Amino acid sequence: MEGLKHCIVFAGGGTLGPVVPLLAVQDAYKERVEAARFHWIGTPHGPERALIVATGAAFHALSAPKLDRTRTYLWPFIAPHLVLATAQAIKLLKDIRPERVFVAGGYVGIPVVYAAKMLGIPVWVHQLDALPLLANKVVAPFAEHISVTWDETRQHFKRRTEHVGALIRKPQVERGTFAFMQEKHLDPKKPTVFFFGGGTGAVQINTMLASILPDLLKEVNVLHLSGKGKKPENLRSTDGYAVEELLDGEMARWYAAADIVVCRAGMGTLMELAGYGKPAILMPLSGHQEENARLYEKRGAAIRLTHVNPQVMKQEVLKLANDRSTQAKMESAARIVFEQGGAEKILDMIGLAKT
Repeated sequence: MEGLKHCIVFAGGGTLGPVVPLLAVQDAYKERVEAARFHWIGTPHGPERALIVATGAAFHALSAPKLDRTRTYLWPFIAPHLVLATAQAIKLLKDIRPERVFVAGGYVGIPVVYAAKMLGIPVWVHQLDALPLLANKVVAPFAEHISVTWDETRQHFKRRTEHVGALIRKPQVERGTFAFMQEKHLDPKKPTVFFFGGGTGAVQINTMLASILPDLLKEVNVLHLSGKGKKPENLRSTDGYAVEELLDGEMARWYAAADIVVCRAGMGTLMELAGYGKPAILMPLSGHQEENARLYEKRGAAIRLTHVNPQVMKQEVLKLANDRSTQAKMESAARIVFEQGGAEKILDMIGLAKT
């Protein structure tokens, strides 16, 4: 199938991890070709739809199977679901007629890559995390190109990969931080700590924060993004504390107001931290996030906490929040954690000329 010139499909969702970095590729592409058209294939109920639609791209929902290791009784249904999802992806791609497909992990990308391969559409796979997860392992053999964020990741692929560094969207420059702090009833004389658990929130972070919030508010302001449906019932915004379940286009303002960030260690989050140059306290999920956090901490941009309890969280947050010297060192380290310009390097590799 011959694709339409400068019509691109991105696939990913379920969380914002594989979405935000691919938006950097979309931004870079649009800077080179203003008339380019972008389509996204994502999940029906994930958090990605609003973020993608806000960029002006078309969004298409696709129900794809996910390997749920806690519900093994669903495994027999994975194969027929994948066949159905691939058939639906074929129809979508035939209608869209893209010249290329980009994926960066996430189970919704699997049927899209299979469909693209059947239709002869070139596929670019980017490996975000330090350790490849199942989705990228499955689709990598069908990719025209594979790129990686961390140079250490190359060893996990049997074929040639390109180390391009981070896919970071240009930070939105936010002015009027003082006005934002007034709006949120924060004390400009206190350090501000931003807690969040990624695009879908984190119950563990929310619960621990709820237990130590009164003690924290004696010394710091707290910004808290809880995730949809995950905000503890007893938490309400008050002086020195602002909580939201979701942020619609407001993330840049919250980052700008923060002195430090307490969060998970998904690659989308780490790239945002690097882009904004924010010191971080990382609480990685077990598995691939642990390796992400280890490499990020190794480069001096974060403190990594594992097997943490509320009191340890409180001690580490207050220690860093009141240590401007360490914050400054971590800010500098964050800005150089990743090799910059990954999105531009990818576009150079596919031969998209700068205009």
